[in-house]
Amino acid sequence: MALPRPRSSWRSRARRGPLAAAAVAALAAGCGAGSAPDPPGPTATATVTARAEPTASRTAPPVPVLASVTFSAVGDLCFMDSGGGPLGDPADLLAGVSDHLAARDIAFGNLETAVSDRGAPIAKMYTFGAPASAAVSLAEAGFDVVSLANNHFGDYGPDASADTVEAVAAAGLVGVGAGANPAGPWSAKVVEVGAAGFAPARIVFLAFTDVTPEAFPPPEAPVGNAYTEDLQVMVDAVAQARGLGDYLVVSMHWGVERQFEPSELQVAQARALVEAGADVLLGHHPHVIEGVEFWGGALIVYSMGNFVFWPGSTAGRDTFVLDFTLTPDGATDVAAYPAHISGARPGFAEGGEFDRIAGLIADYSRRLGTVAEVAADSVRLAPGGPA
Repeated sequence: MALPRPRSSWRSRARRGPLAAAAVAALAAGCGAGSAPDPPGPTATATVTARAEPTASRTAPPVPVLASVTFSAVGDLCFMDSGGGPLGDPADLLAGVSDHLAARDIAFGNLETAVSDRGAPIAKMYTFGAPASAAVSLAEAGFDVVSLANNHFGDYGPDASADTVEAVAAAGLVGVGAGANPAGPWSAKVVEVGAAGFAPARIVFLAFTDVTPEAFPPPEAPVGNAYTEDLQVMVDAVAQARGLGDYLVVSMHWGVERQFEPSELQVAQARALVEAGADVLLGHHPHVIEGVEFWGGALIVYSMGNFVFWPGSTAGRDTFVLDFTLTPDGATDVAAYPAHISGARPGFAEGGEFDRIAGLIADYSRRLGTVAEVAADSVRLAPGGPA
């Protein structure tokens, strides 16, 4: 697949924001069906996480910015089955993958549930909830950042939505894509990762969903999430957030359920968001895995599938953990670690199961022009190859 006109390099677009600015309040009024407000300029509030050792202040003599940040990303996290029953203890459900996630500087997932001990299911086909303790279990399993921009955030009503935002923050997680209206849902969050002798690298996060909620609170509700079908709103938010840090990661709740290739709309959205400045796009919602693409200097993951979830289909049990390293040269060392969901519990695949899932990841990604090599424990992914 031919690449577009060259984009500016990661290095040239990096480090344009002041270190003190760690979040930007984005768009001015709530977003209604397919629309959202015009974005104001950035503001400087703080949401900072660092797993490594403290770093020197930017007021000290200049020191080099940390040149690499290791990352793990997974798909949908939910702790209730389609009938409303709990799937089990969240900590137990995550036990098989927690060591892997905790070893990375940043671990990300899509939290597709309300997290609250209040509220009741709203009027829609499937509603998902989890106890407030689930957020603590995610943090203890190694997660650092979760997207709340999805079509199940509001499943238990406005009080539970507010509780979800609070529970995520109280657990020490960075929640992106939801918050107090009007600005909170659209706020970019910056996570700093540092090490002794280096200035921290600054990773900016945004999250959006274009999956239409069936019965969510109106934009004037106290708490909401970043739902819009207006691509320009997303593009404008990405362009504004670009200057806040060294790398920009965008979470997208998009696509068509149980479809194994990205839709034309997903591809168009991805192209536009990359052109606006996104370095990594992390996709979810189809409940099955889709391919990984390198386009315009960015890493695009169209769907990571389910992760902690009652799958709903045989194909929905196939998943992966995507690892990569953010560097000034782009996302490097990209590898998908095949996993399988047993019950609702993800675990790394072995034997014939590994071969089958690895083959699917490789095949879906090669169709997008990606070089995919099946290694002993993962599928190694790189730019290039036939379209």
